[in-house]
Amino acid sequence: MKIKNPIRYIVLIIFFSTSIIYSQNETKKWYFGIYAALDFNTTPPSVLANNAMLAGEGCASICDSGGNLLFYTDGTTIWDRTHVVMANGSGLFGDPSSTQSSVIIKQPGSSTIYYVYTAGGSYGVSPGLNYSIVDISLASGNGSVTAKNFTVFSSGTEKLAAVKHKNNLDYWILTHDWNNNNFRANLLSSSGFNNNPVISSIGTILSGIGGNTSIAGQMKFSPDGKKVGLAVHSPIKTFELYDFDALLGVVSNSLILGNNFDQAYGCEFSPDGKKLYGGTWLDGNIWQWDLCSGNNTGILNSKVSIAFAPWGSIGSLQLAPDGKIYVVKSGNHLLGCINNPNLAGVSCNYVDSAISLAPNTAGYGLPNFTSSYFWLGSPVTISSVPGNTICSGESITLTASGAVSYTWNSSNIGQSIVVSPTISSTYSVVSTVSTGCKFDTEFSVTVKACTDLKSEQIKDYLNIYPVPAKDEILLSIFSALDGSATAKLRRDFHLLSIYNNLGLLLREEELRLENNAIKIRTEDLPSGVYSLQLKSSSNEIVTKRFVIAR
Repeated sequence: MKIKNPIRYIVLIIFFSTSIIYSQNETKKWYFGIYAALDFNTTPPSVLANNAMLAGEGCASICDSGGNLLFYTDGTTIWDRTHVVMANGSGLFGDPSSTQSSVIIKQPGSSTIYYVYTAGGSYGVSPGLNYSIVDISLASGNGSVTAKNFTVFSSGTEKLAAVKHKNNLDYWILTHDWNNNNFRANLLSSSGFNNNPVISSIGTILSGIGGNTSIAGQMKFSPDGKKVGLAVHSPIKTFELYDFDALLGVVSNSLILGNNFDQAYGCEFSPDGKKLYGGTWLDGNIWQWDLCSGNNTGILNSKVSIAFAPWGSIGSLQLAPDGKIYVVKSGNHLLGCINNPNLAGVSCNYVDSAISLAPNTAGYGLPNFTSSYFWLGSPVTISSVPGNTICSGESITLTASGAVSYTWNSSNIGQSIVVSPTISSTYSVVSTVSTGCKFDTEFSVTVKACTDLKSEQIKDYLNIYPVPAKDEILLSIFSALDGSATAKLRRDFHLLSIYNNLGLLLREEELRLENNAIKIRTEDLPSGVYSLQLKSSSNEIVTKRFVIAR
């Protein structure tokens, strides 16, 4: 039997958040500084004493998805999880005196291949950006460097950052040239590294030699990939803010945040991407800018000092998996901590002596990570009735929540819109939350022809709601709720059977349509896993499992 314009797809209400939330377990163990290490698998983080590395500044570490250490590096040497030098893991073209000497990225589509990007620190005359490749499956799981020191370009700076591509699969690696204002965005995908960069010529020319150089200082992406922050060291002494297009790799809209930040060095964004923090090496200040302040003038005027260290020398700032920003107090065994970095001004709650690393110290650096690991998702979500897949010619209702006002890309203002796309489309809403911050949220709708669908495919669209259930389950269609779809299901698949997990038939009855929904009472069923079977008049059968939890 064939069902034309079938069942128009079953789900009364399913909530979809379009924010991609990335695992943070890869960032759970930090190896950095002068034999210092932290384990964020515990709360508060535990101090470890097994670091074999001495890194004055830049470094990187990476864990597996379970939070277990894989390896770490200072840009010249890679140590494996047993804290010995990895096979072929020495002689990398980085420099531990570079602000961001390295970053580690797992190749998309691979479970074992990691790219280790390294940046020099010799004031523009170093090899610039290079990469090496680690296969973690080799050497009994301790990993080996299988390819080393591929030069991407020369004459680079100490700035090296990474973030997810708009497709949530690939990665952008962002660097900055020496002696010009070029940003370079290169893509790492399942096909490997693309050595054809997207070049954005914008902002300050980074140049200088010796201690009087602007190549030092961190560069960071906001966790949502929409902004880039820059600390520009002497003699320019500034912090800068840019927009970033995670689809195209383009850096744009330069905003100079002042020119009196003596030896600007550390910078980091809050988890929600709405606050930028900067730390100065010479005078020991930590500054905050509120990116929710509206226009550029508002952002500039939002500058506030949240901490002043009389001992001076703020080094790296780094967002952590606990949602806090940790601050290096250079040459000190104590780390500072911004406990609530999403909050404005001193409400962010900076604590000067948050963690003791004694007897070890942090140098100037903390491990460099892909910023996307710290994106927890937009506070604004979009739900749909029906789900995110409809038939051509049908409508879908999108409803945003989590904010106080909403403006859709269709120019509609309000919490909900009804759309009737003829092709698969993406809708976006700009929402303002109670703090005045704006968030962009997207929702993709897939449109299918839905013609001549075979009845045996019905099981792919049949959904049982809620999960888990208690006293009632619904058979729902993720298409227009006009009654015809559920009626067609009731007409063609009229006989309902429920079995327990041992295959024992518990109930058999005709489907009943109530208020355009198929409802099944389950108050007599104890907690457990059950099978629901639908049978058509031609004895075709569709089976789905559901769960009762009391």
